[in-house]
Amino acid sequence: MRAEERQQRLEEDLRQAAEEWRQTFDALDLGIVLADAEARVIRVNRGALAEALPGSFAELTGRRLDAFGSREPWRTLMELHRQVGESKASVVAEARDRASGHAFYVFGSPWFRGERARRPGACSAFATSRCS
Repeated sequence: MRAEERQQRLEEDLRQAAEEWRQTFDALDLGIVLADAEARVIRVNRGALAEALPGSFAELTGRRLDAFGSREPWRTLMELHRQVGESKASVVAEARDRASGHAFYVFGSPWFRGERARRPGACSAFATSRCS
């Protein structure tokens, strides 16, 4: 196999792996939000999009977590993001939204964009259940 063919094959394998990752990320029932050190949304999955203000993936990307208002789970996500940034450790919280009857179990963990990142962003996930 020539070098050019190997390069094309590697590029196609990379595209396929990226597409499989996106499909898996979006298929999860958990809402997942990746935010950078300044609390700007880098990526959300469909589970998180369902709890966000009306908008598309592209419209949510780049917005700060506090732009989603004070309703849950966004208020708790913002607080966990702050805690993860300070402690550089994973944190867990529970939040309830009385208006919708939802309970949110929210998890936040540090993640770094690139090897030289000094301040972690936060990878947050939340599971939703109905309160009785």
